[in-house]
Amino acid sequence: MKLSNNVVVVVAHNKNIKYLEKFKKNLSLEKSNFDVIIFCDNVFKQLDSQDNLIFVKIKKKISPIQVRSYLINYLLKKNYLNVMFCDLEDFFKYKRVIATFKNLKKYDIVFNNINLLKNKKIIKKNIFSNFFKSNAKISFNNVVDSNFFGFGNTGVKVKMLKSIKIPKNIIAADWWIFTLMTFKTKKIKFMRNISTNYRLDETNLLGINKKINKKKLKILINIKFFHYLNITKYCNNFSFNYEKKIYKKKLKNFKILRLKVQNQNFLKKLIKKINKRKLTFFNGWFSELTY
Repeated sequence: MKLSNNVVVVVAHNKNIKYLEKFKKNLSLEKSNFDVIIFCDNVFKQLDSQDNLIFVKIKKKISPIQVRSYLINYLLKKNYLNVMFCDLEDFFKYKRVIATFKNLKKYDIVFNNINLLKNKKIIKKNIFSNFFKSNAKISFNNVVDSNFFGFGNTGVKVKMLKSIKIPKNIIAADWWIFTLMTFKTKKIKFMRNISTNYRLDETNLLGINKKINKKKLKILINIKFFHYLNITKYCNNFSFNYEKKIYKKKLKNFKILRLKVQNQNFLKKLIKKINKRKLTFFNGWFSELTY
């Protein structure tokens, strides 16, 4: 039962359900009024709703992309005002919930820092501080080549999710969703002093600090190609003419790149260049390859 206009949302599946109790303990430290909805995607364990903790079972097997669409429609239908997204396996700093909902009174989108966590140890702290100051003006330009917005470090006004449809060939759903929102608003806040511990493991699509091989490079190229393809179509349909010029150029570049990587010598050199760069460089998710 809905008890608040503010809601914390997380997706549970069989690989991350083991973190449920730690997640609940993490949330219990927050002294604020909010609902918690856990969307259960093919979870075998029986879970019962209690107080402000609501378990929503997704009855049929759907893709992770379709899960995003499902929860967006659910939030709109229930008329929530503000949502903070979480990953069940990631630990976030005390007062992230309070800071998120407080800032959403003024801003349409808020996002926080991330720490990189590997084998239960933080290996890099506050990595987004390298790119954004607390009062930074943030727009779609910040997410053209890469993404800083994920379901583990963001909160939005639910109205921002209206009319967002995810194309079938989109691979990086969060990048798509938040790019469209940056077209709608410039009221975006970076919470520099709030952080989420982002767990580096094999379940991440590409991961940070993972070496690129032929298979991963193909995934990365397809992520960006289909992202630019669909954003260009979206800009054309909704008359975002300035943005369309930028994305049309990116799409053209990746069409060329898809042809170039068929040459094995070019492919090997590109992989070597990316892996050398990844050792010292991170500028958001999917920043390994700009073209």
